[in-house]
Amino acid sequence: MDLATGWALFSGLIVLAGTVSTRSIVLRGGGGLPGGLTTDLRARCVLPGLVGAALTVLGLLLMGLRQFQEFRDPFAGPMEDLTLLMGTPWAAIWLRAMVGATALAGALLLSRKWPRAGWGVAAMLVAGLAFYPGLSGHAGGAERWRTLSLILDAVHVLAAGTWVGGLVVLLYLEASAHRDRQGEGQTEVGGVLAELVARFSPVAVGSVVILTVSGVWASLREVQAVPELWSTRYGLLLVAKLILVGAVLALGALNWRRLSLRLGTAAGDRALRRSARVELVVAQLVVLVTALLVRTSPGGG
Repeated sequence: MDLATGWALFSGLIVLAGTVSTRSIVLRGGGGLPGGLTTDLRARCVLPGLVGAALTVLGLLLMGLRQFQEFRDPFAGPMEDLTLLMGTPWAAIWLRAMVGATALAGALLLSRKWPRAGWGVAAMLVAGLAFYPGLSGHAGGAERWRTLSLILDAVHVLAAGTWVGGLVVLLYLEASAHRDRQGEGQTEVGGVLAELVARFSPVAVGSVVILTVSGVWASLREVQAVPELWSTRYGLLLVAKLILVGAVLALGALNWRRLSLRLGTAAGDRALRRSARVELVVAQLVVLVTALLVRTSPGGG
């Protein structure tokens, strides 16, 4: 259940952050995209945003169920246990996150009629939800530098979402544009993928830098000595995560430095799509390891 819970929650947050950043940064301005296509692509961001919100709500529901099961007292009734659980500080944080995720879905639906207001509210709610993993995890229990740890954890989630979630949204937008153009009898996508990649690449690079800095801080905060990397379960999971993140970075570098040069041709576009999909598969492994990591006590055997 830990894997399913963590995967749904982190995947949802990553897709949400990627959707907001793609719409507000990557798709800002017309640039080299065909006339009217930018507006159309920005409108299409609602669907991946709703998927992200749904995954986040699912993850929170599973987390609530898991917490209730762990809180259960075999000598007390379920309603008594539930009443006691809902009076804990954990429940207060959880309820705020549930309200925020549900309201976010509503804001995305409203954005179809009122784009500026809807997406503005959605962006603020995504920023708030990014604090939830830290508040309910290791950063929330930090004895020193708690506020800074919580901020950097939230920044870490947003940076991961901007990079990995942004790639998910980018592939969805390009595929939907490609499909629509084929339906209109056009065989070429008109350089949409090349333009989107050109816009996305600097955003991804900046996200990786932020992700690295915040990740190093979290690692130094939890791992007190180098031997803990191979002598504790937390350390081994952290090493596994770092290896997988390195693999994702290597694939991203390949996409950026080599395959992006071939964009604009059918073969080049296909090669980049394949490589990006592999990158996302490895990124999902990172999410699964993270789901285990947040449930593992640092320093434990």
